[in-house]
Amino acid sequence: CWCCSPMLRTRQTLEYLQQKGCSAGEPLYDERLREIDFGRWELKTFADIVAKDEELLAAWNQYLDFVFPGGEAVSAFIQRVEAMLAVFGGMERSTGTNTVAVVTHGGVIRTMICLALGISPRNYLLFDVQPASLTVLELFSEGGVLRGLNL
Repeated sequence: CWCCSPMLRTRQTLEYLQQKGCSAGEPLYDERLREIDFGRWELKTFADIVAKDEELLAAWNQYLDFVFPGGEAVSAFIQRVEAMLAVFGGMERSTGTNTVAVVTHGGVIRTMICLALGISPRNYLLFDVQPASLTVLELFSEGGVLRGLNL
């Protein structure tokens, strides 16, 4: 079973994988797999953000209470990622498989890892998820195991 963020870059990655022979039926596109909405910080470098929004950047250290300027609240992002993990937990009952290939974004992957391992999402930057990499996360009813990162 494939699940994919509806954002263009993930759809393009999924299309590439399918062209290379990786296929498991029709993908499920789900908004909960979208990257966090960075608002006016979208596509900005860290240096640009420091230059224009240094005070807001300091507030980002509060992380769970932070709302990106013109964008999404971190707490709302975490809730939707957590809801998606619950969907993955029920996939075996609904699809007959316990393996799900997910094409999504680094922030989503980091947050899924934290939630599955029982680590505060505040610590999401502990995991360096590289673009176009493979992460293997095994989920159980009471958490999960990180089997591989940046494979």
